[in-house]
Amino acid sequence: MVFISFVTCTNGYRNLKYKLKMTKESKISILVATDIHLGFEERSLIRGDDSFKTFEEVLSIAQKKKVDFILLGGDLFHDNKPSRSTVYRCMELIRKYCFCDHQVKFQLLSNGEVDFYHSAFKHANFQDSHLKVGIPIFTIYGNHDDIAGNGLCAVDCLHACGLVNLFGKHEGIEELNVVPLIVKKGSTKLALYGFGNVRDERLHRMFSKGKVTFPSEDAESCFNLFVIHQNRAQHSLTNYIPITFIPEMMDLVIWGHEHKPLPDPEWHEKFYVMQPGSTVATSLSDGEAGPKYCYLLHIAGKEFRSEKIELTTNRLFHFEDITLENTGIPPDSADLEKKVEKYCVQHVESLLKKCKLTLEEEMDRPLLPLIRLRLHVNHEFKKFSVKQFGKQFVDRVANPMDLLIFVTKRDSVPMLTAVDKKLLSAAVRKTSQEACERIEAVVIM
Repeated sequence: MVFISFVTCTNGYRNLKYKLKMTKESKISILVATDIHLGFEERSLIRGDDSFKTFEEVLSIAQKKKVDFILLGGDLFHDNKPSRSTVYRCMELIRKYCFCDHQVKFQLLSNGEVDFYHSAFKHANFQDSHLKVGIPIFTIYGNHDDIAGNGLCAVDCLHACGLVNLFGKHEGIEELNVVPLIVKKGSTKLALYGFGNVRDERLHRMFSKGKVTFPSEDAESCFNLFVIHQNRAQHSLTNYIPITFIPEMMDLVIWGHEHKPLPDPEWHEKFYVMQPGSTVATSLSDGEAGPKYCYLLHIAGKEFRSEKIELTTNRLFHFEDITLENTGIPPDSADLEKKVEKYCVQHVESLLKKCKLTLEEEMDRPLLPLIRLRLHVNHEFKKFSVKQFGKQFVDRVANPMDLLIFVTKRDSVPMLTAVDKKLLSAAVRKTSQEACERIEAVVIM
């Protein structure tokens, strides 16, 4: 299933009916995906193949669409030390779909000594005469890829083998200089910025102090694309990266790490932000439910067009919030717990019927869906056994033992004294920053 958004970056104007004028000689076509998480639940007999099947679908789409290259936004692997089986299957899939007769029609103009300083091979894999690369993969590393103490992660091994092009590696912990890869095709010039995951609090402080720099490579004539793998949602004062930190010269930002897909590019005053989301659900949360996507990105000059493609091999996942009020069961009724449990059973049965209808039309999906009911109760509710509840759905859902969770409502406690939130935030921020600086000083020593 393909959805198309037509977007022009000039003056922030957007028109869905706008038709991008481009020629094959000057159009750069990119397949974008993030958070593949290869090897997730690999020991599970039910879910062990999920991440690999979806990654294969992503690669097959790239091959069918004859894209110029694939751009991954981090977390190719789920573990920083993936199993031998996971690495083998990853290498096998990349060779199967990316090593082909497809002719690479773009040039990489930037300095390989800078782009790939971390490797003995100072060039992209498609520039190596010993390799037959038809669809290059460019990727940054994410927090799950996680560079170890020797400065290497599993993606480094893929880079050394000539399977992917790892860019955006960095060594300094006090400052960060983000030098772009320069891609040219016909009259279109793309400046591809990106860096691997950094601890959010540290990166937040570096941005705040002006220690993150983006050398401009003729920003007016280049399409400036930035790939990032950090927290976008704010969880505390500094463990996220505000949109305002992103340089205004960017035309498009591709945001990895956040697993919830946002269907269309969003306009943020000076540039667009695309949040593809993960290709596989790694947690049974609301943000992971629903369709998963990869994206086709077409760039010509300073304009772009995006097409979201719904993946058809990922496992169906339904997430439902249930409150006692919504069940229609009187809270003072006899056998309340049994009636609520019966209601939940009926609700799961209803979801399974919906899944069955979907699976009849979409045959490539795994047969057993993921279902999560989040039941909101008060502290007086006597909880029934979650495991006993799940046993009713063994061989019918992929996650019977954690199909249902309870969330107990807390009684609100009135504030007895007024708190100046600005002063409190400033105090916490200062204390947190001082603590981080002391820790990093010890690490450097």
